[in-house]
Amino acid sequence: MKEAIIFVPGFGSECQDFYLDHFLTPGLLTLLEDVEIKLDPEAVKIPGQAGKRFHCRSEDLEKTLDIYEVYWDDLVDHLSAKDARQKLVRGLNLFVYMLLSGWKIIRISPIFFIQSCVILVLLAAWYYGIVILVLASLAEQNALQSIEFLQSGLNWLTAWATEGWGWQLWLLISALLAILPTSISLIVDLIDFFIRYIQNESSRGRPPRRAVLRSRLKQAVDNVMAESTYDRITVVAHSIGCLIATDFLADYHPQSDRTVRLVTWGSALASSTSVSTWVTSEIKKCLDNPLIEDWADFYSHQDWFCSRVPIPAGEIAPKLTSRQASFRVSLLKQLSGESHSEYFYDPKVLRHLVLGSVPSTSS
Repeated sequence: MKEAIIFVPGFGSECQDFYLDHFLTPGLLTLLEDVEIKLDPEAVKIPGQAGKRFHCRSEDLEKTLDIYEVYWDDLVDHLSAKDARQKLVRGLNLFVYMLLSGWKIIRISPIFFIQSCVILVLLAAWYYGIVILVLASLAEQNALQSIEFLQSGLNWLTAWATEGWGWQLWLLISALLAILPTSISLIVDLIDFFIRYIQNESSRGRPPRRAVLRSRLKQAVDNVMAESTYDRITVVAHSIGCLIATDFLADYHPQSDRTVRLVTWGSALASSTSVSTWVTSEIKKCLDNPLIEDWADFYSHQDWFCSRVPIPAGEIAPKLTSRQASFRVSLLKQLSGESHSEYFYDPKVLRHLVLGSVPSTSS
């Protein structure tokens, strides 16, 4: 049997095949003791795509598994890379959105309540630093100080930001943010990307990121669908990649009678549906799309960044099966978000990826 897996990673890919090289491949080669898996030394290539080939053998199965990772980080407009003034404007939108819409995410569960509160505190700390930097920059612009009605207020603010306790507080906050297990820049970029994707707005004449990302994924899926040698095609998505994959597959209707399997790991769909109605609609369309043969969803209560895929009200979803992953991690890893990557090292999750099934322990 020959199967193609189109892998849609979460946020933070540093380069092409980052998650495939550093997470998925080590997991496949070391975690499944009852399945012999060997990595082909040669990259697998089809028109438009390149990936890794794995030869898998168990007692009753022999399979060739080709995995293609869809790289999309180059399409992200990273807020952390902007100058202080751009951070000030976009950061304000970010903070206001979380204040006005974050309470909707809080309602999902106590875990999401804690997560949202922590994110708000971190955003406030980060934005405070941006304000201080902008005020310090204004202090150096003598032209502004020549405007009489601005001078008194500006002098007080810049003195507070550069010499007073405002600057000292910023130094303390910077030191605390520096010891976080996850970079504050990564957190800010992720939240900024999530909000801009949900809002689905164009930017300075450019199409919305949502449309551009769907186009990137369509190209990869089209390339694999055109390869007639595959007996099965599976789309596997992790983290916020689940939102992108679900959004795309909901409206994907190729000129082919082939079907695909959808697998989601640690999805962000519950938090997405809480702040946007169109995500709920996309989930429903995905469940109704005859292209999708079945949908296997893996989640964990020890992963504070995910929940099981929400079924739209009044819907019956025979295609969708949600299962708890088997990994167990420390509270520290749960708090830091490191548990969000444990799906790559979970034997239950990887066995399903390779064999296509797991023991019946749905929950």
